[in-house]
Amino acid sequence: MPYDAGEGALSAAAIATPPVYDRARAAARYSETMRELIQSFKYRDRQEGLALFARWLSQAGAELLKDADLIVPVPLYPARLRWRRFNQSAMLA
Repeated sequence: MPYDAGEGALSAAAIATPPVYDRARAAARYSETMRELIQSFKYRDRQEGLALFARWLSQAGAELLKDADLIVPVPLYPARLRWRRFNQSAMLA
């Protein structure tokens, strides 16, 4: 939603096509600044923000993580891994 519609609010798109997951969290609002930080990490091998990103993710997902037995990073296709030189989701996991 582009605004806070209150807890439990669903968009028309989510009602028409429900997601395949039950719960999700966001660590930050995806602003121009966040876009630059994330893209620098993913595509320009800038890892200075890694500890900060990991802390934000663990705080945002604390409710989900307390019940987790395992954190599995999203794998990359071999060609993408060669191009990026590292798997950012594995580093964050």
